[in-house]
Amino acid sequence: MKKNQLYILMVLIVAVVSLFSCNPVKHLHKGQQLYVGGDVKLKPPPKHAKSIRKDMEGLLRPKPNAKFLGMRPKLFLYNISKKPKGKGLNYLLHEKWGEPPVLASSLNLKANVKILQNHMQNIGFFRADVHGDSSSKNRKVTATYTIASGHRYTLDKITFPTDSLPVDTQIYRIRKATLLHPKDFYDLDNIKDERLRINDTLKNKGYFYFNDDDIIMKVDSTLGGKADVYVKVKPTTPPEALKTYAIHDINVYTNYTLNRDSALRRDTGYDYSNLHIIDPQHLYKPTIFAHSIFFYPGKLYTLQDHNLTLQRLVNLGTFKFVKVEFQRVDTPAKSGYLNTNIYLTPYKRRSIQFELGGNSRSNNSVGSTVNISWQDRNFFKGAELLKLNLSGGFETQVGGQQNASNTYSFSPGATLSIPQFVTPFNLFKTSRVAVPKTIFKADYEILNRKNYYTLNSFDLQAGYTWKENARKTHTLNIIDVTYVLPAKITDLFRPILERDPTLQQSFEKQFILGSSYNFEYTDQFDKDKKDNIYFNGHLDISGNLSGLLAGKHDSENPAKLFGVPFSQYVKIDGDIRNYLHLNHKGLTWANRLLAGFGYSYGNSRSIPFVKQFFIGGSNSIRGFRARTLGPGSFHTSKTGFEANEAGDIKLEASSELRANLISILKGAAFVDAGNIWLLRADSTKPGGKFHLNSTIKQLAVSAGVGLRFDLSLFVLRFDLAFPLCKPWLPEGHRWVLDQIDFGDKAWRKENLVLNIAIGYPF
Repeated sequence: MKKNQLYILMVLIVAVVSLFSCNPVKHLHKGQQLYVGGDVKLKPPPKHAKSIRKDMEGLLRPKPNAKFLGMRPKLFLYNISKKPKGKGLNYLLHEKWGEPPVLASSLNLKANVKILQNHMQNIGFFRADVHGDSSSKNRKVTATYTIASGHRYTLDKITFPTDSLPVDTQIYRIRKATLLHPKDFYDLDNIKDERLRINDTLKNKGYFYFNDDDIIMKVDSTLGGKADVYVKVKPTTPPEALKTYAIHDINVYTNYTLNRDSALRRDTGYDYSNLHIIDPQHLYKPTIFAHSIFFYPGKLYTLQDHNLTLQRLVNLGTFKFVKVEFQRVDTPAKSGYLNTNIYLTPYKRRSIQFELGGNSRSNNSVGSTVNISWQDRNFFKGAELLKLNLSGGFETQVGGQQNASNTYSFSPGATLSIPQFVTPFNLFKTSRVAVPKTIFKADYEILNRKNYYTLNSFDLQAGYTWKENARKTHTLNIIDVTYVLPAKITDLFRPILERDPTLQQSFEKQFILGSSYNFEYTDQFDKDKKDNIYFNGHLDISGNLSGLLAGKHDSENPAKLFGVPFSQYVKIDGDIRNYLHLNHKGLTWANRLLAGFGYSYGNSRSIPFVKQFFIGGSNSIRGFRARTLGPGSFHTSKTGFEANEAGDIKLEASSELRANLISILKGAAFVDAGNIWLLRADSTKPGGKFHLNSTIKQLAVSAGVGLRFDLSLFVLRFDLAFPLCKPWLPEGHRWVLDQIDFGDKAWRKENLVLNIAIGYPF
């Protein structure tokens, strides 16, 4: 950033902070005071006092005006605007972005005291005593609630029903899975959860009409600091809730809307695999319902089958609304049966989307992109999703070099997703919830850089993706083909290629014919775990079958397909992450380890450039610009905008401490380390070959701090990093901690790297 631009930015920041810091009470009327929040004090502090206090402060009403960095920007915007008479900027400031002052007159101490008293009793402080008071200073009112907590009750005996009714017997049989245990603190929420557990278990045993309200949990708290819990079925429970129900008829309405309800119910439909399908327009193949509905005539109703059916039908991506209705069969002979009606409201079958974007790069180039996508959600009447994409763009340099050229791209593509395995037999174990998919994908791109080159690229994939369970996802591409065909390389560009072997390799004809497999494991959706893990492993193999059919060949005399040498290699890489949640305020220690290895053989002297490993940048070693690091101790003299270093082996690790600061603002401090290496020596890149005994010595290390703005829909990230260890320096001088000088302009220009990105680095 230029010097004058930096000054302007600093002035703007100071001006904004000064404005938001203006006295928030000066706009109040005479006699009005601003309510700025409440504080809860526990005396003496019990076990888990911090989390208890945080929970109770969240219950207090009213909520004070929102704060950010100690300021109240929403209140400020409200104060500088007037009550709007129509739409416009004043309307946005006053009604949308602004927030009216929260007055002290809206504070009700007695109501808050009652709320806190009830909460203390709900978590086992039966003898707690709560007092509330308020204080005023400079027309700002703060409430203080002092709580004499007393003894917290624990559970002693938990007794389940032993009566002779079948439902009592079922409840007694599932007692070992109870959420209530002796010596646990009394907690009303846990007792409610136990009722829900019993209800859900009974629902899975056919008790369709049973409800958690039919269970009463009697608590005896007269035992001097302990409480006994007695689980019983209410005597007033209706008779239908005490018996089990099985499934009778299953009716599927495929194109349901409220205004067509009567007409659909009169349609006769047809039978298929225990289903009665009402599809007068024949919009769908019946097999998709047979694969997605888990009810069967004669089978006991279960809540699990109910939820699985809903989730499977929703996950097809074809239906906007899914509703399941149950009706008791009226005939005496079928009194324990339910008719099942499934109402499906489809999305609009076909849709088109248009996107227009622009970009500006640091090399004085600007450009624009256009993308048009069309999709059909039921292409072959089996809930298949067909997507057709057409995109194009251009980039032009508006300053700098006179011989700079314009760049144009054009890329059509198609993807067909089929919600089942298209295989001759069942190959995979899948989750009952997730819909397995067979995916066919084809893409073509032509990239033209005027005065330099034209590059054609073809990609074709055919494979499967499926979830084994909620944590494990598999993707197998049986066919994974890439064909790169350079054309029209000009005399102006040819000398550039000859000077750069790496760039030259990327412009060779390439035929990659192979298969790939990806496995992903995550338990990050489990927010109650203190320690979460994520793993992604990828295997890419190319040229095995082609090489077997081609017979004897090597990289000096390569075999060809369609006149182009095909690549032979194997590549494997893994990414494992750990997230340790240190407290409930968002303090998290995140760690990541990546490793990759690629080996070329037979027809290839090296892995195709597009398949090699790269390092550096906003999601990698953040103190080094993308693709300027490595391989090994080699160092490029190119700038960050021209460098394109790649390797066959990669090792990378990151450790980051993350914390919630204020409101949407989060912070981080991090250390990154890693490098890439070549498997075979390259005379143009001395020091780039991998040697096990020098691996640690050649690791680049950087550190930094970051700010992240969590805007719900996305996270805007700013990471400022600098090198700690530069592997290209002579041994004994690679660690540069003694050279760090933030006050030195030359040091900052050479070493500080600001990474701006969307989302977390890992």
